[in-house]
Amino acid sequence: MEPMHNKKRSSGRSSLKTAVPEKILKEIIALAQTSQSTGTTRKYSATITEDGIVAIDNGIEGWMNGEDLLWLLNTAKEMDHIVEVGSWKGRSTYALLSGCKGTVYAIDHFLGSATERESYQAEVKTRDIYKDFMKNVGSFKNLQVLKMDNAEAVKQFEDNSIDMVFIDAGHTYEEVLNDIKQWLPKVKKIICGHDLDNEQVEKAVREIFSNKFEISKGDIWIKRIC
Repeated sequence: MEPMHNKKRSSGRSSLKTAVPEKILKEIIALAQTSQSTGTTRKYSATITEDGIVAIDNGIEGWMNGEDLLWLLNTAKEMDHIVEVGSWKGRSTYALLSGCKGTVYAIDHFLGSATERESYQAEVKTRDIYKDFMKNVGSFKNLQVLKMDNAEAVKQFEDNSIDMVFIDAGHTYEEVLNDIKQWLPKVKKIICGHDLDNEQVEKAVREIFSNKFEISKGDIWIKRIC
């Protein structure tokens, strides 16, 4: 079976096994070394996509492509605190923790999304996803896990108190719309989310922001507050 970190919910840019220029590779290694982990920094591998975009991989199972992992890592370096809504096994969480100099709040009940437990997240029925998550990222000093429902977690944050919120939880139109509405007042700098290539995600994002948002080189939508 193909490792899940090589899969996507829908088609995206394919990565070529092309040698990464030494200068770029050194930059990637330098970024990885900013990790605040108490253990050994996970080794990042790198490729260049068919569009010439640098992509990284931390080896953790999940659905985020390497271009977006690199975007999260770079953007996190500019933030003092980050909320991640939906963490699964920690693929994107690791990138955020590696870059952010302050606290990263990982919010997830680790029971899977209601609409995906019969498909992409079927293993949640027989596997302890929280245990996998902690094995992958639990050694970071700047990690704070809120193992609860998103609606409960958002109540613990004051308005205009978080630099960045990254949303990657449920992917239905209603779920994404509610997540954005709940977290938007809490954000100071950036609110963003994964899977813009999903029609329901895109519908929710455009309903709130119209066309006034950015798109990463992968599938992340980005709304800058300031």
